[in-house]
Amino acid sequence: MKIIPLFDLPDHDPASYHHLESVKATLKEVYPDEIPNAIESRVIWTNVGLTLGIVLVCSQENTLGVGRYMNDVCSRSLVPGKLVNLTSSYSMAFKIDTLENEGYFLHKVYARLECPEDLAIALKTLKDLPQEIRLNIEAVRYLRDIFKNTPLSFEEKNHLIQEKMKDTIEVKGVEGIHTLLGTNRESEHLTELTQKILATKKISPDVFSREIFQELQQLIFSMKEEFLKERSNHFISRLLAQSYLLRKTCIHKEIKDSFQLEIKFLKPHHKREESIHSLGVLAVIRFKSPSENLDCNGLFEAVVAILPECKLLPNSRFFHYRPHEGLKSLYIEITKDGEFGKSTLNNLKKKLPFEIDERVFRPVLPIFMPRNEEEVMKHMILLSKELKYVDDIPQVMLNFYKQSPHSLSFTTIVVALNRGQSLEIPIDNVEKRMMGNLRSKYPKEAFVFELTIDKAPFIRKDRSIDLFDARKAASMRLFELIGPFRDYNGGLILKKSEILLDFKKQVKPYTVGSEILLERFFHAITPSYMQGVLQPSVLKRLFLLLTKATDQSCENGFFEHQVHGDTLIIGLAITDIHFKTRFKQSLEKLKIPSSQLALTHFDQYGISAIGLILRHFEEGIIPKIRDCFFQWIEEQRQQPALEMA
Repeated sequence: MKIIPLFDLPDHDPASYHHLESVKATLKEVYPDEIPNAIESRVIWTNVGLTLGIVLVCSQENTLGVGRYMNDVCSRSLVPGKLVNLTSSYSMAFKIDTLENEGYFLHKVYARLECPEDLAIALKTLKDLPQEIRLNIEAVRYLRDIFKNTPLSFEEKNHLIQEKMKDTIEVKGVEGIHTLLGTNRESEHLTELTQKILATKKISPDVFSREIFQELQQLIFSMKEEFLKERSNHFISRLLAQSYLLRKTCIHKEIKDSFQLEIKFLKPHHKREESIHSLGVLAVIRFKSPSENLDCNGLFEAVVAILPECKLLPNSRFFHYRPHEGLKSLYIEITKDGEFGKSTLNNLKKKLPFEIDERVFRPVLPIFMPRNEEEVMKHMILLSKELKYVDDIPQVMLNFYKQSPHSLSFTTIVVALNRGQSLEIPIDNVEKRMMGNLRSKYPKEAFVFELTIDKAPFIRKDRSIDLFDARKAASMRLFELIGPFRDYNGGLILKKSEILLDFKKQVKPYTVGSEILLERFFHAITPSYMQGVLQPSVLKRLFLLLTKATDQSCENGFFEHQVHGDTLIIGLAITDIHFKTRFKQSLEKLKIPSSQLALTHFDQYGISAIGLILRHFEEGIIPKIRDCFFQWIEEQRQQPALEMA
């Protein structure tokens, strides 16, 4: 066996001879029987006293920087929390005369431990560390291999990426991957092509940072042992590479309104043979604020909102957060009956960014707003005037006051008659005031206090607070404290609550996972008093009509109407975020009486939808609204051209 160094050695340097012999001896330790022609990364170690000798053999192709990476891993990772002293190291890139391959890279490092306890920890670490090193090296090789210095056009490189990523179903954001072209300096043609692409995309060429091995190692550390054991090394290396590429794409894009998001869909490779249909969802999010957050549960909830029948595979999630960049990588695997076809993937691609946006946790700072005593006094006087007869029950007014991390508070005003015994309210800090007498005999007493309830039951899936239900719970709590009362400012709220509950029951079989959208639709109805008047069956038909619109392409507009008895419902939709405010002005020109017209709207998956409900309508109103809608669309298309002119 003859070792041929892949660099020029001085002819009369005895150190070179000894270096070659050391490499040859180390190679025999790694391959005691026969050196295979196919190069696979391999890590072994030996132990003499408190000294560990750790050897890495890998391909010399596309592994620039692996020696420095090995030194860093051995120093930082052998004994967690300690820097291990490296007493010696050597490396060489070489070929073997009898083997036809790209060549080998060998690196050996000696680490001196301080005590037997540290040695025991290091030996335990070395049980898993070799696999992490191999995965890391393969991921980097995979990234660099995509962009070898081959004279290809930009379109051909696009095709090359898709061919290389055979386990990738959805190829998205490929232009972000092409920023890696700037890392290979050997080809003049490639360098010229790189500069053109980078100039067009305005992206820094230093996408392959010097710390790429360390960055990928951090990703591996974020994966649990069960996750790594159940998946092939081939798939793990692809997953690491994809996560790295998406992270770099996020960094080089500007954050707009909310946050930056990149998504990939992958076909998982499991070591166990199971006849299941699974899909991997990899999301890299760059938050706009350090206080924002999303976890794997939130990502799964977003997927379930689109595919209610899917389930989460056990031990299939991992996340990695880089706080200095505001970047978080999330990965989950889902399964369902049947394959994930093209239509399913297109549906996920369209809707998932919007569903994720709704589930990003954005904390709201508490508002410091002292109680308005003038307003409280006005309400007490108003309630005292409602007590006109001796048998009148207490008059109550409930208004939201503030929230804490765990509770919601309502300013509660109770005005009751004292028929010989004052009303007892078992709450601390109750203010009591006299509001005159009924028939000069029965005192009217006002009680002002803060009613507090637990906040947890009213946190919705988008992590907002449902004050509608919270107020209902506060009212029930007050009933337990003082008995029957009249809710002065809750009558219409109660009626709206009943209609909303009935509406949800009717629509639930058709809209699994759309509870928040249902409530947005209902509470957007104007005039607001119509929320307590309209029939739930009419609301159901309009809601289903608008959700039908959001599942279609509405670039040219969506218009559909239905007639139910004396009620007309119309669904309008288009891909314009300003649709509601701008079209409402055009609709007012038709001069439809406000007592006959109710209007609602919601935005979903990039489509803005408006619903109209007309009671006791005339037949001629349908073509008028249709013409008004499509004429408005035409005006919006012509407006940019006029502005440019």
